[in-house]
Amino acid sequence: MYLLVEQLTPGWIVNTWQLNNFSNRFILGIPLEEYVWHFLAGTNASIIYKFWKNSKTISNNNNKQY
Repeated sequence: MYLLVEQLTPGWIVNTWQLNNFSNRFILGIPLEEYVWHFLAGTNASIIYKFWKNSKTISNNNNKQY
C-alpha cells in the first residue's frame, strides 16, 4: 500500500510523517523502521494466534468427564 500511495502522490510519506526520530534510511521511499515494525508485528501476531487457538481448544476440553 505504501508503494502505491507513494507512486500516486510522490513525497507523501516525507511530507506527512514526523521523521525527526527516524534513522533517515529509506527502502523504496519507505522508512526502514516501518519494515521493522511490520516484521515484528507479524511475528507477534503468529504467537498470539497460536495462543488464542490453543486457549479455545483447552477451554472446550474442560467439559469432558474423566
